[in-house]
Amino acid sequence: MGDVFVETSVKRELTTPEKVMQVFLYALTVVFFVAFILKGYFVTLISFVVFLVISIIFTANSKVEFDYTLVNHELEITKISNGSRRKTVCDIDLGQEMIAVALPGDDLVRPFEQKKVKVVDCGSHTGEKCYELAMQNKDTGEEKIIVFEPDDKMLEALWRTQPRKVAYKA
Repeated sequence: MGDVFVETSVKRELTTPEKVMQVFLYALTVVFFVAFILKGYFVTLISFVVFLVISIIFTANSKVEFDYTLVNHELEITKISNGSRRKTVCDIDLGQEMIAVALPGDDLVRPFEQKKVKVVDCGSHTGEKCYELAMQNKDTGEEKIIVFEPDDKMLEALWRTQPRKVAYKA
């Protein structure tokens, strides 16, 4: 069997609460700016600067993408913040750590959903088909569910590497 390399990226959309928070922060920034212009108080200037900085940081941190990279029997999920900062969310050995990959509610992942294990959301929130990857860390024994959105090419590669653990029909 040859080497396997599949890579996919998804861009995370803002959820409704995040959008509301962003609008709220910008509105407060504008209100404090107008108050400073009209009244000229030093406190309104400080408030304006504080809310401007918070708004900029919140906006920068809300630009998130996820890269899913499958190389042979290793699946790496990386979070990219603001187009530049990369952080590895998880690095999974498919043979030893992956227990199952399936749609939510499928028989393969249902036992983990019922146990209420830790869920790591690496999806885009766009309404695409999200899959759940149930895993158990080989060092600590901690069980997790990783929510992610692989494309058909990645699902087929996962299925070809671990056919009994992946609910996908090629």
